[in-house]
Amino acid sequence: MKVDSTRYLFYWACFGFALIAFVAVFPEILSKHAQQNDIWKVASAILAVVIGGFYLRMIWDCLSAQHDPRRFLWLAFLIFIPVISAYIYFFVTRSIYYAKNSGQR
Repeated sequence: MKVDSTRYLFYWACFGFALIAFVAVFPEILSKHAQQNDIWKVASAILAVVIGGFYLRMIWDCLSAQHDPRRFLWLAFLIFIPVISAYIYFFVTRSIYYAKNSGQR
């Protein structure tokens, strides 16, 4: 069960990161078409749900990380630098090096 949820969380992170990259690379396409089509409004709502949901999930993950002595530093990082810090937190805390040095596994 934990492996499946971690895998789905990884897919969620990759999908959200790809959406952020798309918005960063093609901002003029989104702004031009958002005023013309309702589909772009739906797409921006999906973007907000995916990225916002992932951000909130990472805050919850940080709050419930009883094994990590640095969780309050991570929480401050997540609060003061909102979206990008969620991806940094996810990829760093899921690394083997971090898990070995913080006593997670």
